[in-house]
This record gives sequence, C-alpha cells and structure tokens, in this order.
Amino acid sequence: MLEQNNIKITNKKPRLTQFQRGELQGYLNAGITNKSELARKLKVSRGTIYNELARGTTTQVKKSMEKHIYTTQYLAETGQAVTDRNVARSRKTVEVWACEGILGIC
Repeated sequence: MLEQNNIKITNKKPRLTQFQRGELQGYLNAGITNKSELARKLKVSRGTIYNELARGTTTQVKKSMEKHIYTTQYLAETGQAVTDRNVARSRKTVEVWACEGILGIC
C-alpha cells in the first residue's frame, strides 16, 4: 500500500491516515463543523469526510446523579478501529491444502 500526501492509495477508495483522523478530531473540537472546509483543510473530498464522520462518531453514556447523559462526538480512535475491522473483513481468505507424498506434490 503506497502513501502519498498522507493519503493511503489502494485499488479502491483512499482512506484517511491516523494523523488526518487526529486533525479532523481537532478541527471538530475547535468548532469547525463545515464539511467543505474540513475537506479543504485535509485535502480530501467531502464524501470522504462524511464517510469518516459516519465511521468514527460514537455515543457515550455518562451517569451523573442517577441521570444518564448521552454525548455524541467524533473520536479518531473509533474511526481507525472501524476502518481496520472493515479492511480485515473485506480481505479474501486463503485456502491451505495439506500435501502428503514423497515429493510433496499434491
């Protein structure tokens, strides 16, 4: 897998690097929520931003004085974990055959 300008190049769609995910989280925490502006800052398409936000947005529950407080936020670690899981699931499995014989030919 090649890496060019902080974007991983694969046969399919480019994905954000961990560094870009951290930058995205920082921009969102700073209050920049305009998807077009985020895409320009990270030098990726708006669609990549929308996909990454869908991947990495999580809801956390905090219990405070017998009340549940729900907060929804983007976490770079969650986005990376979901991406890694999806990539691992999409890879083809390899069949290994056991060979027995004098020359090891099946």
